[in-house]
Amino acid sequence: MTPEGRLIMRFDPVFRETRNVKESQVIQDRPGEITVKIVRRATYTSKDEAFIAAEIDRLVSPSLRVTFDYVSDISREPGGKFRAVKSTLDPRMVLSLAREWTPPEATGKR
Repeated sequence: MTPEGRLIMRFDPVFRETRNVKESQVIQDRPGEITVKIVRRATYTSKDEAFIAAEIDRLVSPSLRVTFDYVSDISREPGGKFRAVKSTLDPRMVLSLAREWTPPEATGKR
């Protein structure tokens, strides 16, 4: 969930152009904040982080607080499934906040 109250559904477009990321996982524990876990390739640089941050600003929300966490591997779920996006937010709270949000086009503001 973004600070604006919008639900975050997909992150794959953010990483589409990143060649120096072996794996990534987005985790949300609080509304308006995410942690991006990244397994870097040897060629990864600070330019890659800046690009990912800019894509999150552009495609998801410029107000979203982003923390990068560099790891050597990303653990799988008990059944072996890889989850690219994980949220620990209470679904009822998320739906409640999303219902309160008014899209800018409905208010005439952008």
